[in-house]
Amino acid sequence: MTLQSNKNKWYFAIWMMLGLAINSFALAGGLSDEMKNSTNQHSMSDHRDSPISPPDVAKYPTLYQVHGELVVDDYAWLYADSGERNRLIEQENAHTAHHLDRSLINTLSQEIKKRSKVGVSDEIWLDGGIFFKKDNTSFPKVFIKSQNKNNQNVWTLLLDTNAEKQMLGVDTYQLGMIKPAPNAAHIAISYDTIGNEVYAIDIADKTGRVIDRLTKTAGQVVWLNHEYLVYVNDYHNQVLRHKLGTSQSQDVPIYHKQNQRLGLSLDSASSDEFVLLTLGNMTTAQTLFAKPEDLIQQGEFTPFGVIEQDREYYLEHYQGRFYLKLSDQNGAALYVLTQDDMTKWRQNQHLPNPIFMPNKRATLESFAFVGDYLIVKVRQGGVHQIFYANVNDLRFDKLYHVIDKKDKNEQQFDSSIYAGDQVWRSVKFDDEAYMVWIKSSGFDIQANTNPHLLRLGYTSPSTPKTVRYYDLLHHQFVNVAQTQKDYQTKRLWIASKDGTKLPITLVYKTGLTPTKDTPLLIYGYGAYGFSLDPVYGSSYISLLDRGFVYVFAHIRGGGELGQAWHNDGKLTKKQNSFDDFVTVTKSLHQQGYGSPANTFAMGESAGGLVVANVCTTHPELYKACVMQVPFLDVLSNYHQGKTDDEDQYSEWGDPSMVSDYRTIAHYNPYTNLTVKHYPNMLIIAHRQDARVNFVDSLKFIAKIRAYQIDNNHSLHLIAIKDGGHSGTGQNSRVANNAMAYAFILQQCSSCQTLE
Repeated sequence: MTLQSNKNKWYFAIWMMLGLAINSFALAGGLSDEMKNSTNQHSMSDHRDSPISPPDVAKYPTLYQVHGELVVDDYAWLYADSGERNRLIEQENAHTAHHLDRSLINTLSQEIKKRSKVGVSDEIWLDGGIFFKKDNTSFPKVFIKSQNKNNQNVWTLLLDTNAEKQMLGVDTYQLGMIKPAPNAAHIAISYDTIGNEVYAIDIADKTGRVIDRLTKTAGQVVWLNHEYLVYVNDYHNQVLRHKLGTSQSQDVPIYHKQNQRLGLSLDSASSDEFVLLTLGNMTTAQTLFAKPEDLIQQGEFTPFGVIEQDREYYLEHYQGRFYLKLSDQNGAALYVLTQDDMTKWRQNQHLPNPIFMPNKRATLESFAFVGDYLIVKVRQGGVHQIFYANVNDLRFDKLYHVIDKKDKNEQQFDSSIYAGDQVWRSVKFDDEAYMVWIKSSGFDIQANTNPHLLRLGYTSPSTPKTVRYYDLLHHQFVNVAQTQKDYQTKRLWIASKDGTKLPITLVYKTGLTPTKDTPLLIYGYGAYGFSLDPVYGSSYISLLDRGFVYVFAHIRGGGELGQAWHNDGKLTKKQNSFDDFVTVTKSLHQQGYGSPANTFAMGESAGGLVVANVCTTHPELYKACVMQVPFLDVLSNYHQGKTDDEDQYSEWGDPSMVSDYRTIAHYNPYTNLTVKHYPNMLIIAHRQDARVNFVDSLKFIAKIRAYQIDNNHSLHLIAIKDGGHSGTGQNSRVANNAMAYAFILQQCSSCQTLE
């Protein structure tokens, strides 16, 4: 079972800039060795080297002539690697370590580590007839299911990532894909040892012995047969064919991407009868397909669909039929295509009736297969619903609408109403707000094959991340999710600046009655159509236990309410994302939740852009702000004459166009800093980040200190750590959260103290 369709779109979002920001709630860690060493090694009395005072950052003005205007950047010199920059990074880390409470960070880390183990089991999946299992540790071990000499099923070690890390002499080992060959004799394993999203691919036998290795890849690999495979290069612009046992220099290019504004995603169809290559970004997508044997014999990919603005074609193949998810401005629909349908499409682009089409207020996100069942994930009112049907019961010449009942707020629908003579059924969930995703299915908890079992990943603010098993034949769950009654969730809808209703999710300790004295942490993202789903907070519960209300701000630019929600928060409408976040803050204050003296804002990656904007344009609303791996200067690449971010233009605009440049310049945090009071800030950036340049964070913190009018009373900190956009693994990601929460708690005068 392979999850298709929307996974490619999420791949493009991640490929563009997202990273693992959202899932970092549930990870654990502590104060990094780098930060500890900074604390111990810097105790000089000189102002520049003293950890008590912030470093003095030299100004070397760089001038840019842009669209008839002169732009001056005093800190552009930091883009060049130099001894002075390295010393500055050391001093910044020392300054931050000095002002953070190490004991509190360690306490938070231990709390998160203990909590993150609750409800989390080993990850099991089935691929190519092989069962795999990965344990839930910082450097996981991977096992395969096999039979011993007594014909008993046992789990045999395939890969120990910690041992691999030590053998390779690297600091991190981030696992990518694990893909078995059709004959199951060999397994391709991709991994990143730096964090910059450049992967090596090892070809191993079932004992883990490596027989071949590819370097400088994107980590995506598909087997053509037992000796040939194809993969994507590290520039994400070429697909190459490799034969086992030959030099990588002899690999044959079989596809080259021409449009650099498109991402490239390589996968096998669920049937394993086709190789699928998807080109696209957040506004368009096209699928190319080919039989594996044709690619061995110098064959080419056949395109389905065209690259066209606001039109996306995602193709799949299963049990002899093609399945198509087609999205445009009117929504998305799911089609089944026979060979005759494929011929008609090539002749005149004719499509049959769709077999699934949600109502206009819902979004068809993805689909997958389990045995004879077609599984569809839909989002409406910001909440997921899972629908399913036996493909043998579907009439492929009939359109099935998902019918819904409006409630008084027109925000939810009654999932007990099925479509098409009850051919389609839905899975019911009890929580008001939750996150659900389709996992590798078709087997039970003991890894025994069962084609009627759907496995769903599930979490909510009161439910730790878990796997739920749903019986598609009898329409019921076979296991119960373990919920925690210590925390409660509240869903609110508020009117934004232009009257648009915004959903927000509040989580706080059961029994707490929020008042103006209650501390708030407002978290937002709002970009790339990515939905900020309410999840169990292995990390943020440490704040709930200390009296906080944690707020998920589902601002425009995300995908919570469908494609229109994304469209209303990008390009020329990006200002809506910032206005929404400010509206959430003001509305909560007006309703008696917190006050500016105890309100904190936090965002990661593109969410860091939102937080940087609102905290610098509305500093009076926030006590302190935290930004992790933030996107702080949307114009930096353009100012430097770089064009390697063309893939971003569909989200932010093309700065070579005067109108787009003006739009970006209006909200761009770095270039809009002026002399004023700013709230306390902590920025956490990563040196090897391939998506957001850590230097933009260095520049931002230097400039904001220079412009702060009461610098003696404000704290602006930055930590530069090793690792890529998502850090160097599980521990490092939540070390960031522990550091962030310690910083917030140190600024919070109304927070409770735990014994």
